[in-house]
Amino acid sequence: MTAVQLEQPDAAVGGAPWRRLYGRPLALAALVLVALDAILAAAGADVPVLDAMVLVLAPGMAFLPLLPERVRAHSLATVAMLPTLGVALSMVAIITAARLGLPVDATWVRVLEGAVVLVGLLALRGPDLRGRPPRPLELIGLIGVLVAGAVLGGRVIAGFPVPGNDWAKYVLYADEIRRQGSLLIDNPYWMLGVPFREDPGVPAIYGSYLVLGGQSATVLVHGIWVFAVIAILTTFVFVRSL
Repeated sequence: MTAVQLEQPDAAVGGAPWRRLYGRPLALAALVLVALDAILAAAGADVPVLDAMVLVLAPGMAFLPLLPERVRAHSLATVAMLPTLGVALSMVAIITAARLGLPVDATWVRVLEGAVVLVGLLALRGPDLRGRPPRPLELIGLIGVLVAGAVLGGRVIAGFPVPGNDWAKYVLYADEIRRQGSLLIDNPYWMLGVPFREDPGVPAIYGSYLVLGGQSATVLVHGIWVFAVIAILTTFVFVRSL
């Protein structure tokens, strides 16, 4: 009986990867997303939505078996956790690569995201989704809360300029990442040049998004909206798992 239990598909790592791909449709979809984004970029096409999905969703899609059992017991909670897990993995990968001296440019960011997805696809065992399907009211309730959160958030941040000044610091940091191709840089607009002192996590995502699509930093002015929605999803996952 012990030997049989050790063979269950939820063991952490190891085994023949090709035998587990049938249960990893989301991880395979993540690999397709990264490949499609690279192909379109090589052809000269800019698809900002696809760039965002590569940064925010693809890594999480490949690492779903890493989530705790209490989360994976509910399929809706597992799906809701995708952007949080994806953003965390992208942040760690980009910051680590920058610390090792790799440039933050479109080529290296795509290579990093592809490598993260491949590691998750090949190293982790277990199906992507194993929990029961969500109840209709549960799904409707989550969608309703997301819509309400977006509407209420829009009453504060939909206009321009956005209240406060934190958003401007992160947008400036991201723009300098795009311009200088690194996270370990000075702020040229403060005291004749001192290192950026903001946590590099969000700027790593912002800056990578800019270098992938070649867009102006103005598209990030309302970027806090994305993280506000992710916060709602993460709160739902926490409560649902309990």
